[in-house]
Amino acid sequence: MDAIVFTIGQSTGKVTEFLRDCLKVNILKSYDDVSSYDLYLEHSLSEFGTPDLVIIVHYKDQSSDVIFIEAKVCSGKNKWECAVPLDQFDKKNADASNLFYQLYLKALLFQRKRDNFPIKDYKAVSRSIGKNIVVSKFFNAIKDCSYAYYAALVPSLMPDGDDNDKIVVDLKDEDPTLSFDVKLINWETIDSFYKDSEPFIRDAFEHNKGLIYMDSSASNH
Repeated sequence: MDAIVFTIGQSTGKVTEFLRDCLKVNILKSYDDVSSYDLYLEHSLSEFGTPDLVIIVHYKDQSSDVIFIEAKVCSGKNKWECAVPLDQFDKKNADASNLFYQLYLKALLFQRKRDNFPIKDYKAVSRSIGKNIVVSKFFNAIKDCSYAYYAALVPSLMPDGDDNDKIVVDLKDEDPTLSFDVKLINWETIDSFYKDSEPFIRDAFEHNKGLIYMDSSASNH
């Protein structure tokens, strides 16, 4: 993730390419209407976690949206299944490192951003932003956004199917207002997208080969 942010962070065009062409995040407005981006790499949201990457999209009409991105790697394991953390989340057995629990906390914070703290999550845990000035400034930037998007960079997608790159997290039984989509992108797609155009990203993937994702050649042995 560091290599990606280092490469794209100083160029509005490269951030657009990353979101639109690589991750294929479909925003409600046109990317042609974007004026700038703010990138926050591993900035704390206190008891709502520390997202791997947050991108605030600023539009020419002065409005803004936010994209929360979490990343998971296989850490050299032979297999990483997206269905496992999803099942743990659905059964309320998710811990703080669970991909969907992490994204859920960001969705909870965004959708309840006008509420008073503390806010209780679906485990009845009370959560607050606290009084840290840096965290508060970050939260206020998010709070000003009109719409939120959620994406996950993962070693592998859901099993093959029409929507294996998207998961709808629906907690309407717990909270009738809380439902959000998670766009899934596997690391191999990102590796392939940049390998011929961005040597810094290509070299980072090569250096960490087998730790970020298991490529097809490795899985056949």
